[in-house]
Amino acid sequence: MKKLMVTTAFALLFCASTVSFGQEGPVILGPASGGDTLAAPTAEGEAIIEPIPAGPMEAYPGGVVESFSLFQCVRVKDPHHIHPCAVPTIIQIADPCGQKRGNCCAPPCVNVQICVPPCGCPKIKTRRNGHYVKYDYGKYRIEVTSRNGKVIVDYDD
Repeated sequence: MKKLMVTTAFALLFCASTVSFGQEGPVILGPASGGDTLAAPTAEGEAIIEPIPAGPMEAYPGGVVESFSLFQCVRVKDPHHIHPCAVPTIIQIADPCGQKRGNCCAPPCVNVQICVPPCGCPKIKTRRNGHYVKYDYGKYRIEVTSRNGKVIVDYDD
């Protein structure tokens, strides 16, 4: 409904401006004045300034992360195979120094930054209880291994 009203208002404004100015083709309008206001044209072609209501912010799924630290002992193999337009992404992998806590608790994890291609969703394979994770993007592949107190990130193309 709101899109229909905006489209109708734009069409009325466009028709009124071409009739009043005698121009053909599109009319380029400057930025709106007033910041938090919206101009709604009337049938006579005059604009009435209406305030935009300030509503609550939309909630996004997931919790708020205040801060986290990246694991420092990381070895990168074949960095020249990283995608040219790669996007830095932070992932979690099983802690290479973590102690086994039995079957009732999940293994502790560490945060590692990797560079992933900007295209699509990868095929993710996990082995060895989360100590080996493979991100397959088709031509590009990233293998993250956690063992012996360090994390190894291997880029392949």
